[in-house]
Amino acid sequence: MSEAKRYNEGKVPLSLVLESKAAMEGLARVFEMGAKKYGRDNWKKGFPDDTVIIDSLMRHTLKAASGEVLDEESGLPHADHIQANAYFLSHFTHERLEANKDPLEASEANIKG
Repeated sequence: MSEAKRYNEGKVPLSLVLESKAAMEGLARVFEMGAKKYGRDNWKKGFPDDTVIIDSLMRHTLKAASGEVLDEESGLPHADHIQANAYFLSHFTHERLEANKDPLEASEANIKG
């Protein structure tokens, strides 16, 4: 019996992001906490601009850089909050790039994510 054919050349190997179960679970826990606090998928409504996300990302980064491992409010690692904020920033960046088809326009436009 022959194997089924797949034409995956040039496609993104999404399984690569699953290499760290702990990191993926940490990200999911931050999303779970956010869902309880703000409602599921609240982040998808967007923010006035990227600085809202970057400010949060930087607060968690500074705490982690100073040696604080766990966020006081959530009890979750700052590293997981950092990756959640990076995820949001990446999502909205790609959304704007797709909408504009021009990276320069996307970076200059103040488009709500």
